[in-house]
Amino acid sequence: MSSKRVRKSLKRAIYTILLAVGLSAFVASQSSYAVNILTTSTASNGATTILSGANGLTLTGTPDSIGTLRTFDSVNISTGRQFSGSGIYLDSASGIETGLGATLKTMLNTVLTSGGYGGNTTNISALRFQVLVNSGISSVSFNYLFGSRESISDWDVAAIFVDGVNYAFLPNGKVIRVNAASGLQTFAASAPFNGINTWATNQTVTGIFNKSGKTPNASGQTTHEIIITVANTGDRVVDSVMMVANLNGGTATTGGVSTVPVNGTLPTVTGSAAIGQVLTTTSGTWSGSPTSYSYGWQSSTNGTTWTDISGATASTYTIPSSLGGNYFRSKVIGSNASGSGAAAFSASTALVPGVMTITASSDGARVYGSATPAAAYTQTGLISGHVISGLTYTYTGVDVSYGPSATAP
Repeated sequence: MSSKRVRKSLKRAIYTILLAVGLSAFVASQSSYAVNILTTSTASNGATTILSGANGLTLTGTPDSIGTLRTFDSVNISTGRQFSGSGIYLDSASGIETGLGATLKTMLNTVLTSGGYGGNTTNISALRFQVLVNSGISSVSFNYLFGSRESISDWDVAAIFVDGVNYAFLPNGKVIRVNAASGLQTFAASAPFNGINTWATNQTVTGIFNKSGKTPNASGQTTHEIIITVANTGDRVVDSVMMVANLNGGTATTGGVSTVPVNGTLPTVTGSAAIGQVLTTTSGTWSGSPTSYSYGWQSSTNGTTWTDISGATASTYTIPSSLGGNYFRSKVIGSNASGSGAAAFSASTALVPGVMTITASSDGARVYGSATPAAAYTQTGLISGHVISGLTYTYTGVDVSYGPSATAP
């Protein structure tokens, strides 16, 4: 066949490829979550990250930090140790005791003394920033997660200061510290938390802004300081970490640890992982007597980076053809009168195959290529080099390199 006839044949072949590999264009208003990925951060970026979406709070001034500061999109370490929102990670491994470190050394030593502990703080890491607080906002709430490379004995300390007052304690009222009275648990965490084997559970804490004596600006806002910090005690080699997320303004008048629900057993998903099938999630089990649950669903093309699915807010979800080639998982949040707990995520479903439809204007068009990724699809019928015997041929498999051709390439 001449090249001219080949070109004419190519022009006659009109095909439509419907790609279903989780392209975000098929789902509007989504936000992506990179799970358990820590990114080195500046103080300004760290403060901006933790304040993202905060009600009634606006960053002002120039934030500063010492020691190791990183940010994350979401964290899923184990049951009860999860964040669905972005936040910051502080590690005392490279903390200092000069400048801001010297100031915090005094403040943290006072925290230890007030809690009935001795010890001298070293290796201090911290993020300090200021916020403009709207006139109707009296408090700030946040979730924190404390972990340590120490064994459970009597070591290290973490705190969150709001206008100079520490509001971050464990649920039993104890100072955040590695000791038997703190109720921490020991287990081996996976990357990037290798070696951090002693953990508290995710807690929600409320701090109160001290507006006494402060003059509001023209918009009625007052300026306040927040400091998040973690430090060693007694050594400079075995370190601890503090993660904080979901910071938000509120109207509380009493500060301290909230008894929001904490997940105990992760939700589970049932249903067939196939287009058009219905997935159903349980709520899991929670402490704190939840009075309600909110549900969400996420998709992922690789099982690592997850994307919220817009409008999927029920305990069931029907898989659309536009999201073939994806994994799925549920997201459940328990709430009570004290507020909402951290989100709990189910295990991932199996990979859902996608579908491609090729339409040709005439019989005899050939298609070349291979499904990508091959593991995502169970090809039946159409294979590389197959002649289309009809104007439409649908098969399980997706690859943008497919195209009609009158002769082999």
